[in-house]
Amino acid sequence: MPDVPSIPFHAKVRVQTADPAKAKINGRLGRIAGRTEQPNDDGRYGYGVFIYDLARVWCCNEAELEVTGEFDEDAVRISEQQRLRLAAKNAG
Repeated sequence: MPDVPSIPFHAKVRVQTADPAKAKINGRLGRIAGRTEQPNDDGRYGYGVFIYDLARVWCCNEAELEVTGEFDEDAVRISEQQRLRLAAKNAG
């Protein structure tokens, strides 16, 4: 199992799960909005996935996510703007 999460923040993913509790999001597209700091008991990381068409974050296991190879460029840009604002605020 990986020592670090294998899916980066803002990566676009498609949920692929057989979990009946997540039937509502199975097959839907989202982006990585968060992740656990430590691996779960199975050695894999958990992720918060922002599901675009539901405008909600769902908790998913790494094994339930198919990475598309794309990034949500808007989320990356907003995240960088927030980082710069916080750095400026803390510098002064």
